[in-house]
Amino acid sequence: MTLFRSLQFQFALGMTTILALVLLLISLFYLQQQEVQQQQTFSITLQTSSDNINQLHKTAVNYTQNAPRNFENYRRDLSLTYKAFTKDLAVIDSLHNQLETLLDNYQPLNFVDTKLWNIAADYKKICDASVASYQKSIGADANEPRLEWAATSLVKDLPVMSETLSQLTKTIIEFSKQQVVLLQNLIISASVLLLFSLITGSIWFYTRIIRRTKAITAACEKIAKGDFGIQIEHQAKDELGVLSDSFNLMSSQTHMVSKLINDLQGARSIEQALNIFWAASKPYLGINWVGLLEVNEHSQKAKLLADNSGITNVHSELDLKNNAFGMDMLKHVKKSRVLTINDVNQYRLSNGNSRFLRDLHRATLAKNLYVFPLNHHQQWHGAIMVAHPSASLTPAQLDLLGKISAWMAQHFSRLMSQGLVKDKIA
Repeated sequence: MTLFRSLQFQFALGMTTILALVLLLISLFYLQQQEVQQQQTFSITLQTSSDNINQLHKTAVNYTQNAPRNFENYRRDLSLTYKAFTKDLAVIDSLHNQLETLLDNYQPLNFVDTKLWNIAADYKKICDASVASYQKSIGADANEPRLEWAATSLVKDLPVMSETLSQLTKTIIEFSKQQVVLLQNLIISASVLLLFSLITGSIWFYTRIIRRTKAITAACEKIAKGDFGIQIEHQAKDELGVLSDSFNLMSSQTHMVSKLINDLQGARSIEQALNIFWAASKPYLGINWVGLLEVNEHSQKAKLLADNSGITNVHSELDLKNNAFGMDMLKHVKKSRVLTINDVNQYRLSNGNSRFLRDLHRATLAKNLYVFPLNHHQQWHGAIMVAHPSASLTPAQLDLLGKISAWMAQHFSRLMSQGLVKDKIA
């Protein structure tokens, strides 16, 4: 089972994707609110600046048109007009600083529209030039300011400043609206992706977990009702696939053991009992030959009592003293250990060319051979031999056969004591 096929990995990946989309939506909503707030702040600042520029322009125009011509009126209006000019310019300067700070801190999602920053730079140049012209015109002496010259300078420069500010205001508002629309589109796209992820995750959860869990539950219910041997068909290599494989293994083992328990009770001969073992174990083990040996330690001989291929007609006795295979088998039977031969032909050629193994290989073409001891107290010793044509038995299969060997030894010992050795297996 690879990492990408793991249900845990797929589930974690799906949840991470959904969580990332949720966080993205929250971030986009936050950015949208920030953009709306910035748009409102820009609007207020720009409108206030425009109002103050217009008010200053009106004051300057009024002074140029109604400038006092005598000394008494001049001294009277000098203080009031100068203070008005100074106050309005200070407010405008403060608003410009605020606007500059807003533009410096403004971080839109894209920088496609560079016209905004160009207009802002032009507006700053115009403002700096207008202030410099005003300061030059009004002079350095605050007690004797040149109001007519200053007013003339303001009347000349403020319309240009006002026009540029209007253009800047329009550009900023349009640009901010574009940002809001872009954020709204991103929110819609992220919402669609989140909805798609949720639907896809629901489908995945149903098909990969719920439906397969129901299939496993239904199979367990059938096992509970006695329908042993049922298999869950699947091709997945994930956790539920492993669980299904384990269930199939348990079901096959249970079917084999239950069939042996039910049928061996009624066996009336060695051949019939071996035939029952053959029919019950072949679907689970995939074997192509089975035989029953009786081991006689006194005569140092082992006799093949029954099998399913007719090998007993060729050579049914095995020397346990002068034959390498026979000695190996006797040693394993005494210790109640399974003898495993992974390559029958190679083993035969390497260990004295046993006639028994030669006849077995010719009759069955078996590749792997397994000998399971059957020891019933000290009364009877034997072995069940099973052969597989190609593959090796799994550890689970070997473990099961090892566990039931003592129970099978009891049945075969009972049949041997009754002398019920009849016809060979068909």
